[in-house]
Amino acid sequence: ILWLFGKLVDINQGDYTASFILISLISSTFFIGSFFLPETGKVKESTIKEKLCAE
Repeated sequence: ILWLFGKLVDINQGDYTASFILISLISSTFFIGSFFLPETGKVKESTIKEKLCAE
């Protein structure tokens, strides 16, 4: 990604606008996508109740 950032700056004769737009889009995509990932270590309440009733 950094290589592409530098390449865009070189292509645009030192203008960082396109590169900042690219980095902003990529960062926001990862940030928004992280909300759709499941949480790890979270146990369903029903499985806890089943374990307690079994004992």
